[in-house]
Amino acid sequence: MANLYPLRAADPANLLEEADEELLKNNIKVLKALEKAYPIHAVWAAWGNGIDSRLYLGEAVYDIQEALEGDYQWYYRGALTKQGNPRHPLYMKNGEKFTWFPVADYASNWQF
Repeated sequence: MANLYPLRAADPANLLEEADEELLKNNIKVLKALEKAYPIHAVWAAWGNGIDSRLYLGEAVYDIQEALEGDYQWYYRGALTKQGNPRHPLYMKNGEKFTWFPVADYASNWQF
């Protein structure tokens, strides 16, 4: 498991207003190291609507999907939120099925 941004908060409103660029760069380095160590090419997208609280979280989706070099397939579980975001695991039922997630389309339509 990895986060879009390497700092967490129970309430996304408590995240920094502006991203720490060094943390974002390091997060990509860690993800690339995981990519080499575990050559499984499936990603579970599960950030929920908290992504809408900070612009840099959406930018992180774009950067991450661009940085991963393999032939990755992205998936979400259950239904997308009303806002079209992949649901966070805390807000889904057990046994929800995985569905393919068009991350490149999602990321390219992000409002930068």
